[in-house]
Amino acid sequence: ADRYVFGHKTDFAELRKVWRNTTQFLTWDSAVYAEFFRTVRAVNRRLPVDLRFRVLLGDPPIPWDDVRSKKDYEKYAARDLAYLSVVEREVLDRHEKALLIAGTLHFLGPREPEKKVDDKSKMVGDLIRERHPGALFAIWKTSDPIPVPGCAVPCFVPVAGSRFANQSFALFAPK
Repeated sequence: ADRYVFGHKTDFAELRKVWRNTTQFLTWDSAVYAEFFRTVRAVNRRLPVDLRFRVLLGDPPIPWDDVRSKKDYEKYAARDLAYLSVVEREVLDRHEKALLIAGTLHFLGPREPEKKVDDKSKMVGDLIRERHPGALFAIWKTSDPIPVPGCAVPCFVPVAGSRFANQSFALFAPK
């Protein structure tokens, strides 16, 4: 991914493995991901080297040729812990900033906040909030307006310090 977005010659078949060889088979198999990488590469061409964007991969790479059973797969199933490891090593430990992209549920607060779960069952957003308070600002696009007086659509509603801070996100995603 780094070689490609920094403009180096990269075989597309090899590059495609970046988004295909993850624990979520077929999820990433869409033209939008190739276009995303092409766009980052094009933007980087116009930037000085020290300002270029990196694309960090949060899902654990999985050698599908070696996976023959559920037990083989389970070694790679702790996706959010893998994502946290990348964010800590490549962003937080370096005091950098990053735009993190993942499915909505990975960044919102726990569905059942009172339920105690081990780290393997937590989402990356919860793990970052616990280990690095104040380091995460999550943006979630809703299909319905959030009932906030004076908030014209579209708008950002900060959760910290608001009436939403200690509520379960189930309020906004009941299904």
